[in-house]
Amino acid sequence: MVSKIYTNLLYWLINLPRRIKIIFSILLDFFILILLTFFAYFLRIENIIYNDEVFRDVLIISIIFSLLMIFVSLLRNNYKEISRYSDFNTFNNLFLSTVIFLISSYIIKYFLLHDYFIPRSVPIIFFILINIFFICKIFILKKILIQNTNAVRIRTIIFGINDNLKNINYYLKNNPNYLILSYVDNDPRFNGTRINGIKVINQNIFLKKYKNENVDLILLDENIDNIAIIKKILSKNFDESKLKNLKEIIYGNIFNNEIIDLIISRKENKLDTKIISKFLNNKTFLVAGAAGTIGFEIFKILFLQNMSKKIILIDQSEYGLYKIKQFLNKQNIQNNIDNIELVLADLKSYDGLEEIFKKNKIDIVYNAAAYKHVNIVEDSNNSNYAFKNNVLISDNLCKLSNNYLIEHCVLISSDKAVEPSNVMGISKRVSEILFQNYSLNSNTSYKIVRFGNVIGSSGSVINNFINQFNEGGPITLTDKKVERYFMTINEAASLVIETISHGQSGDILFLDMGKSIFIYDILTKLAINFDKKIVEEKTKNNNEIFLKIIGLQKGEKLKEKLFHENEKEIEKTSNQKINIIVSKNIFNKKIEDFINNSEYDLQKENLYKILD
Repeated sequence: MVSKIYTNLLYWLINLPRRIKIIFSILLDFFILILLTFFAYFLRIENIIYNDEVFRDVLIISIIFSLLMIFVSLLRNNYKEISRYSDFNTFNNLFLSTVIFLISSYIIKYFLLHDYFIPRSVPIIFFILINIFFICKIFILKKILIQNTNAVRIRTIIFGINDNLKNINYYLKNNPNYLILSYVDNDPRFNGTRINGIKVINQNIFLKKYKNENVDLILLDENIDNIAIIKKILSKNFDESKLKNLKEIIYGNIFNNEIIDLIISRKENKLDTKIISKFLNNKTFLVAGAAGTIGFEIFKILFLQNMSKKIILIDQSEYGLYKIKQFLNKQNIQNNIDNIELVLADLKSYDGLEEIFKKNKIDIVYNAAAYKHVNIVEDSNNSNYAFKNNVLISDNLCKLSNNYLIEHCVLISSDKAVEPSNVMGISKRVSEILFQNYSLNSNTSYKIVRFGNVIGSSGSVINNFINQFNEGGPITLTDKKVERYFMTINEAASLVIETISHGQSGDILFLDMGKSIFIYDILTKLAINFDKKIVEEKTKNNNEIFLKIIGLQKGEKLKEKLFHENEKEIEKTSNQKINIIVSKNIFNKKIEDFINNSEYDLQKENLYKILD
């Protein structure tokens, strides 16, 4: 009973929002630091409690010392450290904070508190005690956090030792989900050595010692010699699903709740399944661009809800659909995979799309198909094709939704559609207006969802940073003043799905993403988790990583906006985290004429004219 209460309490504390954890930690430190101040006095003068005047002074000094130590810790960002990833640098930072406190306490003693009873040795005793306290606190928290997990730990083998191993090992060692069994390398120099107490063995010993049922995951360094032969041997002895690229583990797991909370400084918003269940139940869905990050996440949510009549997934990427097929093959047979249809198609082809609409009684369409990487789309070799792709797909889906009496058609747009400075943003804004045009005279409900940057999506700046950290740098940043709105993949997909239950046809909806975040701040937070110090000059120090400022790229802005000038009014929905942008849906004939013209004039100045 006691154990269960402890486990539930611990689970509740671990899953609190990061800001609440910080406040809780500060309050806990405050009370303990007061006690430590009294103990420091007690070690110096044993009978302090018997002298009212001395006791009063000690009480006041204890509060001042405690607040001073907390103030120094806040200035040095000690409370932003993630306990699970604490290391030597964490202790070093705390020690420097206590040194600053010690110096400050003597300055305050002689200039501000000279009337109070403060023996010269008390600040030094207190300095020693708080260092002991902080060390014990970190060790205890780290042990609790690493050991506390309800899931069975993943028994992991790491195959290959190189310079990147430090980052991977640092992450796995501090992640409660993984249990490293052995390191494997055929280089005789490493045979019999140990890494963090875990023995390094060669391939022959590994194959004799471990069987398929004893191992859950084998992480392979793709750069080791004879990797193809090693993979072939391993695939004969272990399930292929257990063989993963060493770096995949970072890409797949760096965005755990704690890291997400750290980056976006708020709690992740979850889909309210109760609200939307009546909209999803026994419906046929079409997801255009299903192989993309958002399209795939929309599909996964719909699939795992297990209420859909049918889900049609369309994409022009054969490999993307293959990855979806792999996902389906791994799913529990309880989920009905017979109602999933994968379609390889060109979404720009109206006739090809119409065949799909003719064959299926589709209820809801999600348009997640677009070229969205600004630097690629902005290139003069790609801009015409990318623009036509994004706009034609939107137009085709709007027409077909109207003609085939689809209930809901939802567009995934972007904050780059607001005062667009690049072709991708213009294509999204044109698509928004198209959806609003169709909403004026159709029985179909057309909705638009505006996103900020999606953490973990393909090409995400954070994914790029992680890759650069793994490769040892340099880290490339356009400008320290660049800031963006961020949301998680699950938030983005959930918002798209939930859109159908809010607002009216033609509405633009967006998620409350909090304040925009400086990209440089995210970079510094990631650096802490990779145990690196960012420097702005080339370095050979393994604990440092070079930051290269490359300047804003073509079509980029320092800051994105969520609304146009005529979209200032915001309405709340029944979900407090989802908002509706109030705007007048006025038919834009320029857009229609532009779309109907077989030869687009894609000069930017002409594109801007049709948006006026």
